Amino acid sequence: MKRLKLVLSSLLLGQMAFAGGMVTNTNQSAAYIRMLARDASTDVDAVFYNPAGLTKLADGFYVQLNNQVITQERKITSSNPMLNNDTYIGDVFAPLFPSAFMAYKTGNWAFSGGFTVVGGGGSANFEEGLPSFEMPFASVPLALSGLKPAGIDVQGYDVDISLEGTSAYMGLQAGASYAINDMVSVYAGLRYVSIKNSYEGHIKDVQYTLNGTDVAPSVVFGQVAGLFNYAGNELQGLVDANAGGFTIDQVKAAGHISDEEYAQIVGGLGAVGVEDPGSMTISTAQATFYGAAGVMSATGDELEKDRELEAEQTGSGITPIIGANIALMDDNLNIGIKYEFKTTMDVTNNTTKDDTGMFPDKRVTAADMPAFLSVGIDYNATEKLKISTGLHYYWDKTADYGKNGYDSEGNYLRGDNSELIDGNSFEIALGLQYDINETFGISGGYLHASSGPTLAYQSELSYSLDSDTFSAGGVAHLTEKFDLDFGFLYTIYEGGGKEGLADDFGQVYDKTCDKSNWVAALGLTYKFGGE
Repeated sequence: MKRLKLVLSSLLLGQMAFAGGMVTNTNQSAAYIRMLARDASTDVDAVFYNPAGLTKLADGFYVQLNNQVITQERKITSSNPMLNNDTYIGDVFAPLFPSAFMAYKTGNWAFSGGFTVVGGGGSANFEEGLPSFEMPFASVPLALSGLKPAGIDVQGYDVDISLEGTSAYMGLQAGASYAINDMVSVYAGLRYVSIKNSYEGHIKDVQYTLNGTDVAPSVVFGQVAGLFNYAGNELQGLVDANAGGFTIDQVKAAGHISDEEYAQIVGGLGAVGVEDPGSMTISTAQATFYGAAGVMSATGDELEKDRELEAEQTGSGITPIIGANIALMDDNLNIGIKYEFKTTMDVTNNTTKDDTGMFPDKRVTAADMPAFLSVGIDYNATEKLKISTGLHYYWDKTADYGKNGYDSEGNYLRGDNSELIDGNSFEIALGLQYDINETFGISGGYLHASSGPTLAYQSELSYSLDSDTFSAGGVAHLTEKFDLDFGFLYTIYEGGGKEGLADDFGQVYDKTCDKSNWVAALGLTYKFGGE
């Protein structure tokens, strides 16, 4: 049988942040990748991390270009016995994850701008599908298992599901920094965030293995409908004999049906969900069988339909940003502070085709980015060794990530996150850089991230986990004006799960979500003019 295929965009995977808070990407430079603590930076990547610190640059015009290659493995496990698999692996790949910064420093002023992918990015390929996407099809064999004695044995399923998409929160930032004196600098700026997500996909070629043969859903459910119609017809004799008002148990006790006929009637009613079939009257049982036959025919036709999707989501917002830099001990101790205000945003569906019901046209959904505080300290312990620390804090509880649902008219319900977010996210980082000589330096870093979603927030498509990240890399000063940064990082996540879940059939199962990722980055910095 064909493998079920599923390709998901990063938005469907939860506005995937590779490094940062629940939705925010803070991996914005190669220097960050090699060190993980850049919040007190006074290099060109300070445009993002510590813009007030740009006043520490020598006068001149600077340009920095960065790119990252990101791979991530997402793993979903489920012990639900209805599924074909118990482990689902999603390979995320982002070969192009760029950022660009420029700064012009003159006297006490520094003017800067930057381009970043502040949220989203990448794509994921789940070759074996996902549990939630399979369940509508996987549940059929168990739902019809009671009909095996009647010759209807559904042994498995197959379906071709494809959903391809792109998702990115593009940020354009501009601002100005001013040195009040040799110790204190300040910054004010704005970031324009533009969201664009596009989706194209299908659900088709649903098949079931019926008595050892792969057939269409209409064949399976057509046989089931025929069985129920036959059962209803068989009861017509009792109705004609004026026994329609008696219960099945009463008719059996009177000897009008055999033990075998009783077992078939009761078993058939049990298969359509009747809890106490023996107490049902003959007339009601007949009507139930006929009604179930109609439902089965309609179900087969519905499952057999091919479904297509072609949709796009767009939105935008503005992020005000302020910052301060404090230099002490003849610039051997530097403190960087940055605060990004909450970015309130919505995305609106522009749907060309949607047979799946996933993206109703013109529907509006929240897509906020949270308020974000970073504080960093750089300390030159020796002429060659720099120690850097960083703290990030995200106000997740006051941001709406699009999980609060819709009213009966399809309008998004912005509201309280208390049932979705238990606590705000934070990160702590430590970085070291050792300059081997005037040309080359090596560095490494560690970052711990703590996330605070409740179990209600977590799902296969959207989950946030605590993690530990380790990095290494270096910087080369190739000329007086040309620098090269390179770095690698690896993130280990603390898998989270839900235990004791119950499906529609009362089966109890567990589900866990985990992931890990590798990042490689390269950055080039060039200074024009100045000394």
